[in-house]
Amino acid sequence: MSNINGDDDKHLLVFHAIGMYLFTFGVFYATRQTYIWFVSMRQRFLRGTEPKMYSVMVRNLPKHLQTSQALAAAMDDIAPGEVISAHVNIGDIFELEKLCEDRLAALLKLEK
Repeated sequence: MSNINGDDDKHLLVFHAIGMYLFTFGVFYATRQTYIWFVSMRQRFLRGTEPKMYSVMVRNLPKHLQTSQALAAAMDDIAPGEVISAHVNIGDIFELEKLCEDRLAALLKLEK
């Protein structure tokens, strides 16, 4: 009552079992290497010193927090001693986007 009839073919089952063990350990090894790579990349990102690494953008501020001083005080209440600076930009964002597009166009024109 087995899949493999005869005594001569029983060694095929051993080869199959060995192959599956090798495949399983290969997958475990690849998964572990990927996890090690992910952890090192995450730690490198978190150690970064660029401002974008630790900046937070807050949208839809209530009226009483729409000054830089009020926002800094509110954020300092949330994370005491961790706030380096706070800046509120209430201006026209579309004008800023237009200026960025003009700058990019001028940069591309200079690179030609």
